[in-house]
Amino acid sequence: MTEIENINNFKFALTQNDVVLFEKIFDGNQFSLHTRSYIDIRKILPSSINQLQKVLSKNGYNTKLSVDCDRVTTEGKLIKGKYYNLFGEYLKDIDSFPANIRKELEYNPESVSFKVNANTPRGIESMTIKGVECKIALLRNDVPIVERLFYVDRFNPVARWSVDLTTACEYIVDDIFSIITRSDIAYLWSEYDKLVEPTDLLVIE
Repeated sequence: MTEIENINNFKFALTQNDVVLFEKIFDGNQFSLHTRSYIDIRKILPSSINQLQKVLSKNGYNTKLSVDCDRVTTEGKLIKGKYYNLFGEYLKDIDSFPANIRKELEYNPESVSFKVNANTPRGIESMTIKGVECKIALLRNDVPIVERLFYVDRFNPVARWSVDLTTACEYIVDDIFSIITRSDIAYLWSEYDKLVEPTDLLVIE
C-alpha cells in the first residue's frame, strides 16, 4: 500500500456558495476500515443546522482572536494580551482599494426566497423558504458522505470572521468524532464477540 493510498481524512466543511466559512480535517486512520466505510451522522444534522442558523444570524460577534493571553507577573501586575481583530483586518483590506470598487469587494451575500411543498400533520402545505443559502458537508478523502443545504434568514456577514462561528463548528465536529468513535468501539466489540466462544474460560496461571 502506497503512502497516498493509506491516507484517510475526514473533512467537515461549512460553506456559503464558494466561500468557505469553516473547515476542519481529522485523521480517519484511527478508525477501522469498516467504520470508515459506514458513517451515519443524520441524527445530529437537524440540531447542528439549527445551531448554525442561530450563530449565522446573530446581531453581534466576537471577532478578536487572542495571540497572547493575559498574564500576571510574579509581582502581581496584570499584563493584557494581544488580540488580532479578524473583521478589523478585513475592513482594512477593503479600505486599501479605491472607493469606487470597494462595494463590489465587500462580502454581503444575497438572500433568496422561494416556495416549497412540505408534508405537515395537516397534509401537504406550501412553505416559504428565505435566507442566504449555506451548506454543511462531511467528506472522506474529498468524497461526500453527507451534504445538507440550509437557509439563514437575517444572515450576518460578520459571522464569517467570528470566533462564535468557529466555536459552534468545533462542537459539531466533536459530536461527529464521538459518533464515529462509538460506532467503531461497538464494531470492534462485535468482532471480538464472534471470536470468543461462550464456553471459553479465562485461565490465570
